Amino acid sequence: MVFGAMWVASVVLYAAYTSNLVSYFTVTKISLPINNLEQLVGSEYMFGTRAGSVYLDNFKVSDNPVYKAAFSKIDSFGGNALMSTYEEAITRALQGSYAFIGDYVVLDYYQKKDCNLVLLKQQLFQSKSSFILPHDSPLLPAVNH
Repeated sequence: MVFGAMWVASVVLYAAYTSNLVSYFTVTKISLPINNLEQLVGSEYMFGTRAGSVYLDNFKVSDNPVYKAAFSKIDSFGGNALMSTYEEAITRALQGSYAFIGDYVVLDYYQKKDCNLVLLKQQLFQSKSSFILPHDSPLLPAVNH
């Protein structure tokens, strides 16, 4: 029984070791050229956001030097960097050498539809959402809940 238990244990350990070794050599980890806004501003990539968006306004009035540099670089790209719709931005980003700055929730939705998109998790500005309802709205209890 001792010999049988040792044999089963050694077979299990051997299988676990070889499977980990094979997966280590077959799975490639992607190293992204850009991981944050500062690297994006310093790169050769063209980047932009939606025309008239809060991101563009915040870049424009911010005291942060990285945000100021981002605005001046977007401004230097001209109208080519500003998109009118998210669909247009996603199409352009998939063509290559373009990065789009937008709302995380919306871009997360598009990433789930197309796995070729890479979404960086850097939060640029604090954002809060709010709802405006009439005083006696029937939706008020549901929203407050």
